[in-house]
Amino acid sequence: MINMDDKFLKRLYIEETLKTRKYMGFRLDIALVKTIVTMVVLTALYLYTNDLIFSIIIGLQLFLILTLLNKMTIDKKIKIGKEKLSQRIKKEKFKKKIFYSDYNEFENFIMLYLNQYRYKDIHKIKEYCYNTVKNGEIVYVYLMKFYEDTCIEKIDIRNLLTMLIDEKAKKSIVITLNELSDEAEEMFEKYKDKISVELINLDDLYGFADKNSLLSEAYEYKDIENLDKKVHKKTSDIIGNIFINKKVIIYLLAAVLFYAMHRIVFKSQMGLYITYYFIILSAINIAYNLYKSFSKKKIENK
Repeated sequence: MINMDDKFLKRLYIEETLKTRKYMGFRLDIALVKTIVTMVVLTALYLYTNDLIFSIIIGLQLFLILTLLNKMTIDKKIKIGKEKLSQRIKKEKFKKKIFYSDYNEFENFIMLYLNQYRYKDIHKIKEYCYNTVKNGEIVYVYLMKFYEDTCIEKIDIRNLLTMLIDEKAKKSIVITLNELSDEAEEMFEKYKDKISVELINLDDLYGFADKNSLLSEAYEYKDIENLDKKVHKKTSDIIGNIFINKKVIIYLLAAVLFYAMHRIVFKSQMGLYITYYFIILSAINIAYNLYKSFSKKKIENK
């Protein structure tokens, strides 16, 4: 079992579903949008009924409904994030295991893969090259295993295709653990139909291992120390969320809304101060992103 705080785990699962966003930013966005929607409805009701108490009661009910809906969304993200995190950790461990396995271990795994998909009479032609039979057709199987995080380049694909053509292979399978470079992928896509070659990559091998229950408990994450993605309440995360360029639309909308409320519903200085806050926040956001964009172009032009 994982010895972690339950609240921390939930935050970890949620962030796993957010891609580039941070947990704190996600929660702050929910709170801001929920508040804006409630204020819009409250203001609209007040303009229509001219009854402040009724408008506030409906606004509070809407706020509670949105809170419950957000809770449902968060629970769903926790469920999805838990599965995604488990799969990510299992895949990373599988990748490490298969990359650093010796040739015999790797070959045995590939033989298991081929047998599972009904490839028969497998014969080794030379190292990393085999022929086999499926549905009465001879199929050439070629393994490409480089160092971890090394890309397969165009020249590698060219040599491979040349070898398959020399062997007069009518149908082939290329099993690779490494990513293809853009040029290599372009060349492969160009010729794969002409010589009928299929690419099996690391994701396919992992899917096979996971589907057939070949991954033992050793592939599960056991403690927080081995997780490369941790969630903490950081001031930098909150500040970073504030300066996302798309947020300026929300800030300007909030400024207009609170000014309208100041003029129509709650005629106090508080609404005006909140309006000023969002206007200043919008201006800082725009200035920050313009500066960031200008600095990036300046670096690229050097």
